[in-house]
Amino acid sequence: MGKNQTVLLRLLTVFILLLHGATVRPEETGSASYRINIEDTIAVSVWQHNDLNITAVVGPDGTISMPLVGEIAVNGLTKQEAREKITTKLKKYIKEPIVTITIVEYGGRRVRVLGQVSNPGSIPFTGRITLLEAVSRAGGPTVSAQLHHCAVFRGTETVIEVDLYELLYEKNMKLDIPLEPGDTVFIPDNINSRVFVLGAVHNPGLYDLGGRLTVLEAIAKAGSYTEEANLSQVCIIRGDLTKPEIIKVNIRNQILKGTIPKQQNLQPNDIVYVPKGLIGKLNFVLEEITPSLRTIVLGDSAIKAIQGKSGTGITISP
Repeated sequence: MGKNQTVLLRLLTVFILLLHGATVRPEETGSASYRINIEDTIAVSVWQHNDLNITAVVGPDGTISMPLVGEIAVNGLTKQEAREKITTKLKKYIKEPIVTITIVEYGGRRVRVLGQVSNPGSIPFTGRITLLEAVSRAGGPTVSAQLHHCAVFRGTETVIEVDLYELLYEKNMKLDIPLEPGDTVFIPDNINSRVFVLGAVHNPGLYDLGGRLTVLEAIAKAGSYTEEANLSQVCIIRGDLTKPEIIKVNIRNQILKGTIPKQQNLQPNDIVYVPKGLIGKLNFVLEEITPSLRTIVLGDSAIKAIQGKSGTGITISP
């Protein structure tokens, strides 16, 4: 990813977090931010005034009815906001009322799962639902899902970031957080998370990064290597092509040993180059990959232009 893209991504992330409030860890979340919904059953008690205590279902108009104060709109309020509202109204009749609100039953229990899932939309549930169950009921992630950046939006104040890849494929069940009614789960796409695989492979081209992808896995996506491939000098070409970083990878040893170093996970817009012979100087490598890279980028950019989308973010000099 280029420097400008990285800065833009960071600014966009900051904007989203500012828009929705501070990001918190899954274990730090609670029910304080839950907003009362229509059909919820709530209990309102006033200390030392048992005659004012009620248990009521929030009506279709979003209100409940209480002695003395009559109809009170509570739909969309947190328990704290509803308590303050009721307290203010009771002060006309009672000196320093102490009000407590409890959610007895969640009537309109729904969460939304949006973005890159097979069946995005609203999911009703009873009892308890977790992130994994909600995503599963939405048909599971699509092949275009960016699993590392799943977000749960809770009200207007909380965004919970979850690495869905770690939950799904590394079985870290600590990330399978319980959802609350009204939560929205969003799984973005990985349209900007792709890598190029060029050289001595059967199907050179542009491939989705998806989750974590190693060099060997990328080569497999490109139809595997050809007979002429020099697997001991595979290159990862990273960054601006005017001053790229070249990382040499001995795939031959990895295949023989059956081990893949974690540091060889690819990054968006990396170029994996499988040479046919010995690797020479950097200029030779760039001369080898530029024609194929230009063809792929121009073809991809043309498709995106027709669809009204942006290009890959990599600039190839003529």
